[in-house]
Amino acid sequence: NNRDHGNAKNAAGGPASGPNRPEQTSAAADIRITPDGRFLYGSNRGHDSLVCYSVDNDGRLKLQDFTYVRGEHPRNFNIHPSGDWILVANQDSGNVVVFKLDKETGALTYADCEIPVKTARCIQWAPKKRSGGCSIM
Repeated sequence: NNRDHGNAKNAAGGPASGPNRPEQTSAAADIRITPDGRFLYGSNRGHDSLVCYSVDNDGRLKLQDFTYVRGEHPRNFNIHPSGDWILVANQDSGNVVVFKLDKETGALTYADCEIPVKTARCIQWAPKKRSGGCSIM
């Protein structure tokens, strides 16, 4: 729980907090890479964002952007096996948010879909398409 990390520091040595909820420590929760290996994403609790890095041919990372997750405390996220979608589980705001992933730039665009889930914690893709919620496929 990142609320207990009062000693967490950012790279400059200051408190590890973020602009969306400055009273909270910002800490990484999850890291995923796209199926094609071109982009790496990490969730930031406290900052309430996903960070995107491009992955060079030699494996080096280059910062691309931050995307606000439209909720609080992104505990988990998952990239669809097609590489077209990212779903984010925001634990404190109790919602799962859908983003469209641009395979060329790595940019995330809100897909106009949020699903209420009390204390959302984990995203797993089912092997078969299920009905209900948002239509993303």
